[in-house]
Amino acid sequence: MIGFFLKKALYDGWDTLLSILALNVVFLSVAFGGFILVDRFARLPPVAVLAGALTVSALGILALALSFSFARVAAYKTFSWKELPNDLRAAVPHGIVLAVSACLLAAVFSVALPYYRALGGRVGFALFALMLWLALVLLLSLQWLLPIRAQLDRRFIKSVKKSFVIFFDNPG
Repeated sequence: MIGFFLKKALYDGWDTLLSILALNVVFLSVAFGGFILVDRFARLPPVAVLAGALTVSALGILALALSFSFARVAAYKTFSWKELPNDLRAAVPHGIVLAVSACLLAAVFSVALPYYRALGGRVGFALFALMLWLALVLLLSLQWLLPIRAQLDRRFIKSVKKSFVIFFDNPG
């Protein structure tokens, strides 16, 4: 029986291997293309910021759409390129929210961490450590967001809450 499950896992993985590779190439192409575009327009800050925002939004939408597609693969269904446009349409609102949230968190921590570190003293060190641990907890908790959103609940806030519950339930 164990051999059967190993064979099934191998064959299911092999069936979707080319799709996984192709979608990774698409995701990385969007990421690199967008950030190269940001680099090209670095002398025009408004255009560079707009290009960065569009790139991060596209990555958020694409990540959420791919999590929908691979949730079906995890449920032992086949991957279909025909369902990808529907997944992209379903991922637009929450993908943008995910991208904006990630950008806001990155902005807050990129300002707060150096500020509290430069503050010095015990209070500065304590606030720096608190912000560092908060950033770590957020990063480790939000890694569960995409699978939860794809498999359990379609509401964004409820998915965020569930990702924190999973993180704090499984600290070890």
